[in-house]
Amino acid sequence: MDTPFPNASRNSDSEAAYATAAWPQRADLNGSLSQFLNPPLEADERQLAAIEGWILGVV
Repeated sequence: MDTPFPNASRNSDSEAAYATAAWPQRADLNGSLSQFLNPPLEADERQLAAIEGWILGVV
């Protein structure tokens, strides 16, 4: 399976960590990050996100 991020000899754990950091950086640079940090949520989904999603800035 192809990865969207060039692999510089990373193992699967370091590749996952790299992608977790690289994707938001790419989205920030292309101006699309804000749409992912404030998704359209129903009231109950937003309440759950306030509890579970705070770490990624969902709310």
